[in-house]
Amino acid sequence: MNKHDKIRKPAVAGLFYPSDQAELNLMLDKYLTDAMSLNIPGIRAIICPHAGYIYSGPVAAKAYKQLTGRKIDTVIILAPSHYAMFGGASVSDAAFWETPLGKIAVSDKARDLSMIKPFIPETPCEMAPPSWSIQSPLLKNNPKDIVNTPHTWEHSIEVQIPFIQKVLPQAKIIPVVMDNIDYTAAAKALNSFLTENTVIVVSSDLSHYNPYDLAKKLDKETIEAICNFDYSKITPDEACGCVPIKLLLKLAELNGWKARMIAYQNSGDTAGDKQRVVGYTAIVFYEDIASELNSEDKRYLLKLARQTIASAFGGKKIEDVLADQNPGKNLTQARGCFVTITEGGKLRGCIGNIWPSHPLFKAVAINAFQAAFKDFRFPPLQPNELPHIELEVSVLTVPKPLNATGPKEILDKLNPGKDGVVLQIDTSMATFLPQVWEQIPDKIEFLEELSKKAGCPPDAWKNNNARVLIYHVVAFKESEFGLTKN
Repeated sequence: MNKHDKIRKPAVAGLFYPSDQAELNLMLDKYLTDAMSLNIPGIRAIICPHAGYIYSGPVAAKAYKQLTGRKIDTVIILAPSHYAMFGGASVSDAAFWETPLGKIAVSDKARDLSMIKPFIPETPCEMAPPSWSIQSPLLKNNPKDIVNTPHTWEHSIEVQIPFIQKVLPQAKIIPVVMDNIDYTAAAKALNSFLTENTVIVVSSDLSHYNPYDLAKKLDKETIEAICNFDYSKITPDEACGCVPIKLLLKLAELNGWKARMIAYQNSGDTAGDKQRVVGYTAIVFYEDIASELNSEDKRYLLKLARQTIASAFGGKKIEDVLADQNPGKNLTQARGCFVTITEGGKLRGCIGNIWPSHPLFKAVAINAFQAAFKDFRFPPLQPNELPHIELEVSVLTVPKPLNATGPKEILDKLNPGKDGVVLQIDTSMATFLPQVWEQIPDKIEFLEELSKKAGCPPDAWKNNNARVLIYHVVAFKESEFGLTKN
């Protein structure tokens, strides 16, 4: 650490959580030990509370417990501003944040994010009057020689740091405090900073100072609104972190994430007083296509793929086939997908779209037609082949950069059999589905063949200008469902 590096010192240690290291360790250990791991795959974000630990710590621990043991190198913390009045989202310019557990480094990506609208670097700002009495000690003790910024006294980020230090000790953070913001623009900008090894923490409590039963009713409605992506019912009155929550929902929509509530309590449950309580929830956002597509969805897509090809032999256009469809809700979301055709176990065509561009059912129909008649590697499919081919549909997650520097780290981080890989070299690009690992199990050979598929030399994947992205798939074949081939 350079002696000139800026360190954001703790502002609420001793107020929101213990200032003594041993006491803080014991408290966190107890909360995390009492919490249960639900083994939810593909977690990309969590919502957790930011009140004093004696009130909200048990709920926050249930969210952080789900991140234990994950390969996370960057935590992006999105938090509401309680004290500062400014426009946009302020990115901390500190090199480290400090708590009684020590220092945690701020990622270099924070500087890059602050250069993109609507994100702004940490700057001096006006201080708003405290909304709740618990905040007033911070403002009363404000030293005159301290320059107020959105991060100076903000507890909504600080209280997350000890949990992160406990659960993800190797991770770096990107702390972002939010006032008013364009959710859509911010989501698009922030999305480019996400990798497979990034997790988002959204800091928010729920309703404030209502009687116990009313609080439970209001909080239930807010949690349902979050999990159902109902923006209109998420308000500052019912969720103080409504701004970062809505930004997270936009990110989830871009990436096809789902939401699941895993815990709810209020201060009446944790601290005893039920006259005026504050609500807390833990919600995880996860990327798991397998849970979205049921057996009927898969059968539907396979039948649609074959119907599209068969109809083409009769002169029917894709648009006409699609006009007759009545897909379920799971199939109307935009998804990347591939349709693969095999004949006698050998590849006969494979076309797809890596990034979401059409509703899934429409993408399957288009790619089925393209795989049958437009794959330049093979002659167009003939009618007499139709009973002998098998169709496979692969539905993709949104590709994310593999956070690796140099060939060795790329090889270390690739997961054969699980990762689909996109290789970008300058303007050239190629992909292999995870199924290709069955034919090419060696990582180096896999990347060399992918380089050649992109029209580049075999070792081009090692170049500094090469970019590796990975995705995962849910793949299913006609033979798995006993579908008739005709």
